Amino acid sequence: MSIPMVSVVMSVFNGERFLKKAVDSVLTQSLQDLQFIIVDDGSTDTTRDIVHGYSDPRVEYVYQENAGLTRGLNRGFALAAGEYVARMDADDVSLSGRFDSQIAFLKCHPDVGLLGTQAYGIDAKGETLGYEALPVDADQVEKELRRRGNCIVHGSVILRRSVFDAVGGYCDGFRFAQDYDLALRIADRYRVCNLPEFHYCLRIRLDSITCRHYAEQTQFAALARALASKRSRGLPASLEDEKRGVFEGRGRGNEERRGEGIVSSLLCAYGTTNLNNDEPKLARVVLRKSLELNMYNTRAAALYLLSYFPRNVRKHCRRAYQLLRHGSIVTPELRS
Repeated sequence: MSIPMVSVVMSVFNGERFLKKAVDSVLTQSLQDLQFIIVDDGSTDTTRDIVHGYSDPRVEYVYQENAGLTRGLNRGFALAAGEYVARMDADDVSLSGRFDSQIAFLKCHPDVGLLGTQAYGIDAKGETLGYEALPVDADQVEKELRRRGNCIVHGSVILRRSVFDAVGGYCDGFRFAQDYDLALRIADRYRVCNLPEFHYCLRIRLDSITCRHYAEQTQFAALARALASKRSRGLPASLEDEKRGVFEGRGRGNEERRGEGIVSSLLCAYGTTNLNNDEPKLARVVLRKSLELNMYNTRAAALYLLSYFPRNVRKHCRRAYQLLRHGSIVTPELRS
């Protein structure tokens, strides 16, 4: 077998519902010179049958007893033969031209070690919900990664195989937020960017890993930031010591309620973008979904009402909000 331009790695557990659409979106890419490694992490549904239904020689099916996403990804990356390795999640969709665009960018920017793209949010039916603009410039991405959280859609990522090996791959100690930890470790030594173009569709689901395990996801994200902070200051960073410090005294809480809250907030962000793009009808659909999940989301409620106002009113309200947010409005009485 000749060496492919890019190896695509997917780890899937009971992903029968959306798996075929995800696989098709990879196999129909404009760049056909690829290897597609699908690691079945102990699925008990029809995942195996779906993958075996493809006769495409580029598809490589690997089965392992259920060991979690981190180990599944490391196993897939170990089998990757391409110079570039791309991620793909089993419920999402890659838009045609994704790999061509990402590889072209990496070839022109040898200092970039990891590259994501902008992503549309879609629902279970594949309907577009909107998007949340992600930072593009490497300095902005690194600032966001280190200070706030992960600003890279994991499934949209492509990286150089040499970079993955150089940083040691995904850390087995991370059950969740393994992508965030990897991005931070790569950012220690290379540039990390997002393309400004949309090449990926992220499916928003209440039963996603982020929603079902939101508390743990948050804790592991905090752990990744703590370790990155130690490394940036040249201090010894012990995974187990930092894990005890981050996890101590933090309960799991109500996972279902937390999951609903995070999806509500994400949908609210999509609704904001839709209004800014002068799409009030789509904004109302998304904001209504947000309020159904969290009726106390006051921002979503305010935006929902605003969506019924004329365009010029929405424009003035948006400007007023931006000025107030940045402290730029000064009343006559407060002028010096």
